Amino acid sequence: MQWNYFGSGHGKGEHDGAGAVIKRALTSEQLDNKGAKLQNAHDVVEWLTWKMSDDGKNRLFIEVGANEVDRSKSYGCKTVKGTRKTHCVLGFSRRDTTQLLFRSLSCFCSMCLDEAWDECTNLSIVEPWKLQKLEIEQCVDIQEDEHADNIVYYNQCEDLAILLEVGDNFAVLKSPQNEDFEDYYIVVCKQGNTILEEVVRDGWGNMFNVGECVVYGNYYAKLPQCKNTYALLKDAPTAIIYADVVIAIKFTMTQAKHKVKGYNTVYKVPKDVHEHILGEVSLFNA
Repeated sequence: MQWNYFGSGHGKGEHDGAGAVIKRALTSEQLDNKGAKLQNAHDVVEWLTWKMSDDGKNRLFIEVGANEVDRSKSYGCKTVKGTRKTHCVLGFSRRDTTQLLFRSLSCFCSMCLDEAWDECTNLSIVEPWKLQKLEIEQCVDIQEDEHADNIVYYNQCEDLAILLEVGDNFAVLKSPQNEDFEDYYIVVCKQGNTILEEVVRDGWGNMFNVGECVVYGNYYAKLPQCKNTYALLKDAPTAIIYADVVIAIKFTMTQAKHKVKGYNTVYKVPKDVHEHILGEVSLFNA
């Protein structure tokens, strides 16, 4: 999605005339003592549909209900400096919505309309795109949990990876190619959300392409001796994981009372956290 911001008195077009017709009609109706009493958006849409949809102009009026737009996954972001000098903003990443492209001026040449930015005929005037990453302050609707006050699940924030910090535990979907019986894997974060600038192969032999959004971490090994127990594979190579398979983050692993030969420390996933993550697996695969 691309946003273009115009100076005062600029950016005018046919849409301004269409809007003026509607506003003038609404104003006249409200000034008429015998006119309809329009108290809210629903009344306005109903009146406009009755009055202005059948005049041969092919007008269509749609009411967007208060609960029809999901705003539960919004972020609180810090202010980006210099936005008053910016007239064009482009959101280009579905995996990481904090990555935005900025440029000082808008351009509507045929190349830009086809998203062939490098071939813009006005490149010397509008300047190239500049990458800006929004700095997240918080993700709303944090799940309350007795083990971690800041635990977050996929159904509350689809871009969980951008909230990851070094040392956080997080759960990821298992690969369909793996034939083990685990429903998910647990990883400890070594490097948060990253957009790759070159082709990379991780220590497990997996290849990742330029532009992929990924996180780095070390896997926990699930132990068969006791239910929901894990040990950190400290000497194993660092894994690179696609950001969009992260389904839960920032949960606490409690230290198990029993010992397992070959591992210094054994951790246990609390039952309620395990059940929550299983629910996220089902939600993600639905």
